[in-house]
Amino acid sequence: TGQPVLAKVDPKIYGNQRRDFSSSWYTARPWLKYSLSKKALFCFACRHFNTSAQADTCFIKNGYSNWHHAKEKNKGLNKHANSASHIQAMLSKNHYYISFIVDIVHFLCANELPFQGNENEAFQDLYSEDDTQPCGLFMKLLQYILEKDSKLTEYYSTIPKNVTYTAAAMQNEIIELLRRHTVSLIVDEIKCPDVPYFTLKFVMPTTQHYDAETLADLIIRELINLCIDPKRLLSQCYDGASVMSGKIGGVQRKIQNQLEKYIPYVHCLNHQLHLVVVKTIKRIPELATIFNTINILQILLNGQR
Repeated sequence: TGQPVLAKVDPKIYGNQRRDFSSSWYTARPWLKYSLSKKALFCFACRHFNTSAQADTCFIKNGYSNWHHAKEKNKGLNKHANSASHIQAMLSKNHYYISFIVDIVHFLCANELPFQGNENEAFQDLYSEDDTQPCGLFMKLLQYILEKDSKLTEYYSTIPKNVTYTAAAMQNEIIELLRRHTVSLIVDEIKCPDVPYFTLKFVMPTTQHYDAETLADLIIRELINLCIDPKRLLSQCYDGASVMSGKIGGVQRKIQNQLEKYIPYVHCLNHQLHLVVVKTIKRIPELATIFNTINILQILLNGQR
């Protein structure tokens, strides 16, 4: 069962009129499938994802072949397309596909694996233009799943290339949704009365400006957005840069001024250790040479990918 394009399929006579199936019926109906063996039409979504007992079994089991009424407004294809069971099956079909995309993104994120083969590879199609193999881990995992799931493969073959949800922008959107969900779970957990304190860390840059005023406002605003009372802040821990640690104009002072309370600042111990290591390496020329060589090799190898 697929969408074969044939000049003549199964002409039928209705009174003095001759009617035949037309391949143009596929247009705007990616769910429509024609069976050459049964000479009838089926609905891919309803055959695989229907859960309603009220669904029209004609498009599921026996097949539809009444060419005379196929294109009429409230009959045939249009009637089926507008039925509640078909609409629900289409939603279930889309959810089935999207769930695999989300699972792949979640797997790669959870295991800290790269998505792309390299930064120049496109995500418009499963395969690159000049290769028969998929690009990057994301596309390789998708190909693996498609090879294991014939139902998913058939669905993938019918969707337009611009709505496969494999583009880098879509991956980033899914990552953002996963992030929000994870953050909401964390916030719910730390709001529990049994949690006496928690640590809030900023990992990714979320601003274009890095002056103390902007960063302090960002921290307060993020706490408010998470429905966490900033006045519960017990201490602050940043690196030793003056914009963060400054006693008069640093972030630590700006936050204390905004909240009108004393909130002690601690210089990050990891940052202190990093400073010690850097200064030690600078005092030993052999170590400095080794790390500089490693850095140059990394830049060289990344440029050759």
